[in-house]
Amino acid sequence: MEEDTDLSLIKRRKLLELRRRMLVKEKLQEKMKKYLENKKILEQYLVGRAVEVLNAAEQQYPQATRQIVAVLARLALNGEITGKISGENLLWLFRSLGIDVKLKTKILIQKSGEMVSLEKKLRGKI
Repeated sequence: MEEDTDLSLIKRRKLLELRRRMLVKEKLQEKMKKYLENKKILEQYLVGRAVEVLNAAEQQYPQATRQIVAVLARLALNGEITGKISGENLLWLFRSLGIDVKLKTKILIQKSGEMVSLEKKLRGKI
């Protein structure tokens, strides 16, 4: 009899844990869906390298970027953002909030009609 109660108690605990995991997964999916909707709204206002800045920020600071995207999307929907957001402006916004987004940059030099990276030029490979 004790084994039956212990077994049913274990089953009940496992079932509760499974339900908890499913609820957490559902909440995460809802948050991700809302974030993607906000990002789609915001992308309509992005020009130049702003999408690249946003993607770099997503990879480096995912939680902060989700919050910023939510606020910017809300401002856009309320009509408080009327113009386009350039990459420089978006990068400035992140940095002014203390989020130092790093971007990959490359300097190209034109040599003999073709573009060559500064790195290769300095190393003397070309």
